[in-house]
Amino acid sequence: MKLTKEIYEATKDFPQNEKYGLSSQLQRAAVREEVMITTRYVLPATSR
Repeated sequence: MKLTKEIYEATKDFPQNEKYGLSSQLQRAAVREEVMITTRYVLPATSR
């Protein structure tokens, strides 16, 4: 969650024209990485 929060903080001051461009891509990537990391530790090794 820390990475995601830092990405959102860093991108909140991006120019308005980047709202659906670079900032959106960075935010989605941060959330996706958090999910991937969490999934790896939560799911038992046999279900992978």
